[in-house]
Formats: sequence, C-alpha cells, structure tokens
Amino acid sequence: MRSTFPRSSVLVLGANSVQSLVPSTLISQVESLLDSHRIEDALDLAVRQRKKLQANISIDEDEADELRYVYQRIGFQCFAETRFVEAMNCFFDGEVDPRLVISYYPELRGSMFTSDDSMDVFAGVAERMPLEASVEDIVRNYSPHLSPNTRSAPSTAELRKILVAEANEKLELFLTRWRARWKVEGGDVAGGSTNTSRSAVPCLEVVDTVIAKLYAQHEKTQELYNLFHEPHQISVSEIEPIMKRNGQYNALCMLYTEKGQDTQLLEVWAKLIDGEWTDEDIKDPLSDMIKLLTEKRDRTLTQHWGLWITKRDAERGLQANIFLLSNPSH
Repeated sequence: MRSTFPRSSVLVLGANSVQSLVPSTLISQVESLLDSHRIEDALDLAVRQRKKLQANISIDEDEADELRYVYQRIGFQCFAETRFVEAMNCFFDGEVDPRLVISYYPELRGSMFTSDDSMDVFAGVAERMPLEASVEDIVRNYSPHLSPNTRSAPSTAELRKILVAEANEKLELFLTRWRARWKVEGGDVAGGSTNTSRSAVPCLEVVDTVIAKLYAQHEKTQELYNLFHEPHQISVSEIEPIMKRNGQYNALCMLYTEKGQDTQLLEVWAKLIDGEWTDEDIKDPLSDMIKLLTEKRDRTLTQHWGLWITKRDAERGLQANIFLLSNPSH
C-alpha cells in the first residue's frame, strides 16, 4: 500500500525545531480503537469513511487502500473473537483474498493451496491474523464467557458446534457474495476477466470448489445443481469425496458429464443399479448407461460394460451389445 501522509496547515516554530500538527489518520484511529476493544466504534468509523469515499466523483486509490486495510484489520479481529457475522462482512468490504479466510477451514481448503502460494495481504493485517490453524481452534480457544474453556468443559460442546456451524454458514455467504461481485465487475468465471487491475483468477477454482463443498455438506442440492449449470471452475478431485460421502450422486454425474469423465460416470451408475448407492434424482441409471454407450460407441467401454449390463438385464444388454458391435466407432 502506498503511504498517505496527512496534510497540516499548522506549523509550530521552536527555537531549534519546526513541528507540525497533523490529524490522526484513519488507520491510526482504528488501530487505537481496536487496541481498546472498541470494535463497534471502529466499524462506525470505517462505514463513515466508506460513505465519504463513495460520495466523491473519483476514488483516491490511496484512501481506498486505507479503507481496505481498516476493514481487513477489523475483520480478522472479529474473526479471532468468533464474531463471524461482522468478520465476513468486513472481509467482503475489505476485498480480502478469499483464500486467506478459507485457510482457516482445512477440510474445505483441501490441497488446493498452501502457505507457499502467493496471496496479497497488508503487512499490518498479516501480523495480526489469528495464529490458530482452524476455525475449530479459534472457537475452542476463545471463550471469554465460559469457564474453563470449550476444550475441557463438556457442557459447552453444543455451543462450540453452534459457533462452528455459524462460521461455515457465514463463510458460504461471504464466498457467494464475492463470486457475485466478481461477475458483476467484469469477471468471467470460466477463466478470464476484463478487469485486470485487481485480478482474482487464482481464487476462482478455490471459491467455486469451496462453495460446492458447503452446498454438499449442508444438503443444498438445488443450489448445487444451479452452480453446476453456471460457468465454473470446480475441482473434480476436491469435490468427489465429499459428494460421495453426502450422497450427492446426481450432482456428481452432472460434473462427470461436463468434464467428459465417462468411466467415472459409468461407475456411479453401476453402484446405483446394484443398490450400493441411491439417489432419487437418478430415475433409471441402466437406461442412462445404455444411452451413453450408444452415443460414445467406444469399443473398450462396450466390451466391459456391455457384458456387465447383460448379467443384470439379459434382454436389454443383448440388444445394446448387438447395436454397439454392429455400429462400432473405434
């Protein structure tokens, strides 16, 4: 962030010096308020400054950076104190890199990025980010209203679950808002952007995949379908385990179909046909399997799955095999 020096109109001339009376900067005021644990006052100050900037005809980038810094500082302070609603709102207003927030959710982060990946963050913010490795640790360690703490007091286990659930819920809201803003401001979720000044492309796969994981975890099936119908950059290898664990097989089939992963698609249908898995949104997996084999006319797939179908439905399997063998593609 470029330095913004406050201007002074008052100089005090001494015998051996000249002193200047300068107003407190936005950052110094907010830091002072946070040090005094006056978070609401810090938020009010940030809101007033944002309204002031929005009223200007043109935005001063130095002042905009100051405001981003302030929101991020307040956000991580709230995050450390399990005030997840305020934290996520500040992260959004401060345009924080979503990966910084997701890094506190190891299960959702998976192997999509590590601490070695490059992320933009203000030095002053990085120095004051929570030291805990996860949201669970933050909740466990920050319990000023409970005694002794959530680690050793079984009676507080339910509250811990509620706080962690809220952290996940608010993360989902933050990421969906971030994604919506990215599209509105000229981003192309399929991989490009008309706004190159603040490129967010490295975040897209992470954001899309984590949103999909949260939808699967919370059984938001329709939202998951809607996400797959939009341009997206969801990582198949990251989303597969959680979708299988939560029984989101139709959504998984949609993803395999989009990516052209025919073998994996056939394997899902096979488990559904054999009753190992169930999904009411997949009405007739055997017909789906025959249709795919008919369309692809792949000799390797036909030899394997044609015999497999015949063992389970001799009539339909024989018809499919006769058609496929008489109309081979390759």
